[in-house]
Amino acid sequence: MSTSKQHRHASRAHSGYRWLSWLPLATILTLFVIVFFLAGCGGSSDATTSSENGEVIIGLTDAEGDHATYTVDVLSLTLTKSNGVEVETLPLNTRVDFAQYTELTEFLTAATIPNGIYTRASMVLDYSNADIQVEDASGNLVAITNIQDVDGNPIQTLAVS
Repeated sequence: MSTSKQHRHASRAHSGYRWLSWLPLATILTLFVIVFFLAGCGGSSDATTSSENGEVIIGLTDAEGDHATYTVDVLSLTLTKSNGVEVETLPLNTRVDFAQYTELTEFLTAATIPNGIYTRASMVLDYSNADIQVEDASGNLVAITNIQDVDGNPIQTLAVS
């Protein structure tokens, strides 16, 4: 393990784990790709007949990181239409270990959604039972239990857009 990587691991093991340093960035990027894909789903009608709906398949991927595990509960995955209408695409809460999706895409859900132009995707993550572990300078796994936002407040849930 490189010296700078050892330092990052040691620092995280001894201080609060800040959200900007561990947020699965590739997951956010995947959501944005989904939004642009959905822009081609048809007109802007809000009717819900089967001919006015489309199916979206949502997958998760994550960039390579230094987490041995990064398991959180995904409570919600919402798409927002250009007119502000929100569509929930995740039927059940799902426990996900993002560390397992490094450099690959895993199917998460398929949903039938109204045709339209979607401009935003957001996901709500629940950290109350999170299992996040990194390696310390000696290569031992260290559980990260003190997960904080940028102001030092504990994080229970986090909405990512």
